[in-house]
Amino acid sequence: MRIKYKILCMAVLVALLCGATAFAQQISVQAAIGQQDAYVGEPVDFQVQITGSSNPSKPNLSVLKKDFVVKPNGGGPQRSSSVTIINGKMTKIVKNDYIFAYTLTAKRVGTFVIPSISVNIDGRQYRTRNLSLTAKKPAETDDFKLKLSLSKKRCYVGEPIVLNITWYLNKDVRSFDMTLPILDNLDLFFAEPHVDTSGGGYINLPLDGKNVIAKQAHGRLNGKDYTTISFSKIIIPKKSGKVSIEPAQIMCESLIGYRPGSNSSRDPFFADFSPFGSRRRAVYKRVVVPSNGLNLEVLPLPTVGRPADFAGHIGEYRIATDASPVDVSVGDPITLRIQLSGPEYLDHVPAPDILHQANLIHDFKVPAEMGDGEITRGGKLFTQTIRALNSDVTEIPAIELPYFDTKTGKYRIAKSSPIPIKVKFSKVVTVADAEGSTVVTTKNGSAVESWSRGIAHNYEGDDLLNNENYGLSLQAIPKYLIILIIVPPVIFLIFTIVLVVGHYRDNHSPAIRAKKAFSILVKFIKSTGNNLTSQLLLSSLQAYLASRLNSDHAVLTFADVSELLAGSGVNDELLDELKKIFSECEAAHFGGGMEEDLSVLSKRVIAFARSLEKELK
Repeated sequence: MRIKYKILCMAVLVALLCGATAFAQQISVQAAIGQQDAYVGEPVDFQVQITGSSNPSKPNLSVLKKDFVVKPNGGGPQRSSSVTIINGKMTKIVKNDYIFAYTLTAKRVGTFVIPSISVNIDGRQYRTRNLSLTAKKPAETDDFKLKLSLSKKRCYVGEPIVLNITWYLNKDVRSFDMTLPILDNLDLFFAEPHVDTSGGGYINLPLDGKNVIAKQAHGRLNGKDYTTISFSKIIIPKKSGKVSIEPAQIMCESLIGYRPGSNSSRDPFFADFSPFGSRRRAVYKRVVVPSNGLNLEVLPLPTVGRPADFAGHIGEYRIATDASPVDVSVGDPITLRIQLSGPEYLDHVPAPDILHQANLIHDFKVPAEMGDGEITRGGKLFTQTIRALNSDVTEIPAIELPYFDTKTGKYRIAKSSPIPIKVKFSKVVTVADAEGSTVVTTKNGSAVESWSRGIAHNYEGDDLLNNENYGLSLQAIPKYLIILIIVPPVIFLIFTIVLVVGHYRDNHSPAIRAKKAFSILVKFIKSTGNNLTSQLLLSSLQAYLASRLNSDHAVLTFADVSELLAGSGVNDELLDELKKIFSECEAAHFGGGMEEDLSVLSKRVIAFARSLEKELK
């Protein structure tokens, strides 16, 4: 009996080992390619498929990068199960597979061998079989053309130029996608130009896995009319030298005709109009359209004549300034707005370095930091708070901006116009000022002498006494009449004092000011109606913030209140909204913003204030 038990255990063990061996032998790795013929620049689907394992190591595709651009395209574990019942016996089969998906894009014309790919699974190496792919040269047709052009073929390091891409087509297309090899050049910085889509006619064009905003219009090329789809890229070279802009490609499916379709109705009349079928179906063909190539020459910036405070402004710049208020006392904050214009792209440009402008810092206190600036219709707007240091100041001096003029190849300085201001004297009165330190001679007495306990009244002389007669008529007046004469004025005086004190408290008590700030803001905005301007809206918001935060100083910029609000626990989202409101109000006032947009902006101001009230409770 014991011997039979041992034999049975051995049989079970052998069966398990055989099952494990059989399971190990079920693991397989193979490669698959979506098509064997493609155009240069056309992405082709490529997969490494693993059967029998759900946790393989990532395959090494470095051997493919010489001839192809390799990009991941998803993939992951693939689990499936099935159940079979034979002669009443149920069997469940579970499959654990894994797929690594990629796209391969041929870099040049030719027939390429995709070599064996190695995959590590549980410490064991598995290899795929070889595959082949033939890459053909794409060719222009009369129906499709793709053109690249540059705003300049010669530029300087750091100078923004525009790369324009235009697709000409005169057939219906679908499923289009574009590749632009120049975007992989690490020696160039790329940015998106500002596009105003309010006029319509724009579409999202797929570009290297992302979307760009492209303009759809009509154009003419070589005497033929086309529908055009165009967009631009800003290119900023990082270093000097020759830049080769390789041809771009656009892949699409082009409509080439129609073929009969199925229809349940036998009546030819209903074939064109029946909702249950159509007499014909559209037929599309895959097309790859190449563009022309370009060359760009990038020159280094000269070192001769470069100003010490040159901050990298390249192009032809203009600078303008504005300030408010311009009638202040010494130490009062003044909002200085600086607008740069000229080059087409200004997103990346920094603010002028005003801390190194001697004429400004001699008479004004200037903070060390300035905001990033906002793009407006007129250029890029920077805002800074400055304070006059003395009452002799009569103007905010011209702000200077050193820049490199690419037209002349020389460094120049752009200057704004000075801003006249009026600065009133502001003096703190001390105890010494009140007691006096000079001698003042009176008409009928001796000098007023300075004394440690105040002014010593030491008037002397008989001429200081006035002869005043005292009659008996006052004694004859009854006491109740005297009371009736004196009490009413005293009551009136007390009542007046109470009213004045109460009115002053209501308007000057910090707690009451803060409590009424929101209602005053809403009432002011609604009362202005169609007369509301960006400056009035901004002023009302500044006054609200000063009252709500019990600030002794005027609120002129976002920087004046950001720290106070953050310290009061206001969340970052609300701070970002306030920053945007300040920027948009200033941009509308200084940059010529449309006043009809103020109705929306005023609602945002009220919504912000309402949310702030909840945060500060």
